[in-house]
Amino acid sequence: MVSRSITTAEKIKALITEHNLTEGNQYKRYQKYYDGLNPTILTKSIQAEPDNRKAVAYARKAVQTVVGYMFQEIVYDYPDKNNEIIKMLSSEKGQIDETDSATIALSKGLSYKLIWKADNKIKYAVVKPENMIIEWDDKIEPEKIAAYYYTEKEIINAKGTKDKYITCRVYTADQYETWVSVNNNAYVLNKEESGKNESGVVNVAEHKINREKRNIFYEVIGLIDFQDEIVSSNMANEIQTIANSILALYGKYLDNEMPDPHTGETEQDKFMKAKIKIIDGLDKAAGDFIEWIVKTIQWEGIFGIFDRINDLIYDILQIPNMSNDKYFQDPSGEALKMRLTPFENKCSLIESNYKQGLVEQIKIMSAFPGVDEVDTEKLTITFNRKIPQSQSQRIDEAVKIAMMFGEEIALEYLGDIIPDHKKVLKLIRERMENEAINFLNNQTNVLPEPEIESA
Repeated sequence: MVSRSITTAEKIKALITEHNLTEGNQYKRYQKYYDGLNPTILTKSIQAEPDNRKAVAYARKAVQTVVGYMFQEIVYDYPDKNNEIIKMLSSEKGQIDETDSATIALSKGLSYKLIWKADNKIKYAVVKPENMIIEWDDKIEPEKIAAYYYTEKEIINAKGTKDKYITCRVYTADQYETWVSVNNNAYVLNKEESGKNESGVVNVAEHKINREKRNIFYEVIGLIDFQDEIVSSNMANEIQTIANSILALYGKYLDNEMPDPHTGETEQDKFMKAKIKIIDGLDKAAGDFIEWIVKTIQWEGIFGIFDRINDLIYDILQIPNMSNDKYFQDPSGEALKMRLTPFENKCSLIESNYKQGLVEQIKIMSAFPGVDEVDTEKLTITFNRKIPQSQSQRIDEAVKIAMMFGEEIALEYLGDIIPDHKKVLKLIRERMENEAINFLNNQTNVLPEPEIESA
């Protein structure tokens, strides 16, 4: 129980209202890019109308590439291997939580960890930035004054309409409070769920991937929008236009001579009366429609633009497009490794910024009384890289290289992934042999039966 409130109902309402309209709304837009639902082109439309708008999930691929490369295994090297906090973070659950947190930070620019103590154990939860507001002081190196974590839940009331129940928990270095509201109206303090903050610090850790707190695909959002527009307007809509022209052509060739004995209308009259939407120019000659329907679509130009923008997106992101065959069209294994250099540099910067959040998280955990403290000066945090994501996949890529350029270059490409080169060569040769056997089997399956000459 606390005797003095650390905030006011009016302040909470103002903060949440502003956050929902600004940063919170932007975070939700970023989530749509990650989900492959481009909010720029996929606006609401009339359900009855054809919807040919398509979006490519570049944001998801960029985020998952980085998560798979550097967030699958984080190693905490500390002298006391039995430290409670280190064991928690090193556990399987701790590693999974970190991939979740990293996915949020990479896709939205920020993620948070809310930390507390319950049943004499340290606990934490990954929080999305759209649900967290941080109040900072005005120092040269700002420090947290308070953290506002709020959740919203819609409940159907007695009148059958929906009410939005909002719970906001406010944390300062000294205490915490719980405020509740319906539809973001008057907030009421729940004194039963308020009390002293035992940690002595604002118990929220912030994870970012760069100083600007921007997501990983921020600089290519315009290109992603442009690429999705290319796909939508130049491909899917071309197909729909052709379908419309077929409909118009069908209407032009309906019988216009024999009227229905009951209605006096011809088939073409009925077609027009049905008010089916057709393209402009129905009054033109049938030859015009035939010319339109068989017109040459410049697919080469469309795909050419698509490929150039696609390459530009990956170049600016500095993320390798491992699904592109061009990535392996270099006869030098060392050059193939060098292509990862810009990506590795980017990941090193992400690691440096994200690691600050991990250190902050561990310091907050250590601040609670009765917890086995971690001396962060003696702690080393390492993000083990996965190339691409597993040893098996890396060898699969080496097999392709070996088949094109030879075993020596394949070994050079693998580097020190497997130190025992004899073992590597054996694996490569076995997989090459399997590839050859599968190829021959497939060829055998399609060969015609030999003809048997009759005596």
